Amino acid sequence: MKNANLVKCIAAVATASALGMPASASASDWFEPSAGIVSYEDFQDRWTGFYIGAHAGYGWLDTDDPIEGKIENTESGLGGGFLGYGYQANWLTFGGEVDFSISGFERDRVPGFASGLNADFLGSARARVGAAVDALHVYATGGLFLGHVRLESATTTIVSETNQFGYVYGVGLEYAINPDWTVGLEGLRHELFEDEYRLATTFTATGNIEVVRARFSYQF
Repeated sequence: MKNANLVKCIAAVATASALGMPASASASDWFEPSAGIVSYEDFQDRWTGFYIGAHAGYGWLDTDDPIEGKIENTESGLGGGFLGYGYQANWLTFGGEVDFSISGFERDRVPGFASGLNADFLGSARARVGAAVDALHVYATGGLFLGHVRLESATTTIVSETNQFGYVYGVGLEYAINPDWTVGLEGLRHELFEDEYRLATTFTATGNIEVVRARFSYQF
């Protein structure tokens, strides 16, 4: 008697399940990926669109001192932000980016011996070309940059300030954490154009800034 009741209960449950399940249901329906899992398809056009982000890193400034006839070195941490647009065609990517950095490059003035130097701002506009494989993106970049440079004479109280231009190039690596957020690492070299400064005398100077920085961005 008990066995008969058990059979009836099982039959009732099976009937109810069959009536509530769509005819097209199959075993694969029970193993559909969760909506929160990132799949290959999520990255087919992952690198297309506008993005905005922040960066932080460290840099090294080498500049000639025509008064003493030697190369001067200084280094500093720096941080800032960037905005850009990229387009992905199959594995190929290309686009453009603008960025700015606040820095603390500074060489102390030694009266009578060495001129003082301060470079507190860098900004650039660059093109980017790269290759993407799923969530990984590598690229080369290049363009023009602007830097604010301040010099103090070693022999007088004269100060010369200028917005110095140059070109910048480098490489980068990015990894998409998910379809929206990206982390990356970038190395850039800024080559300053020769510029004119007026201190005790008028002279020209050049230099370069090398930067390594981490990136974090959000794509719209």
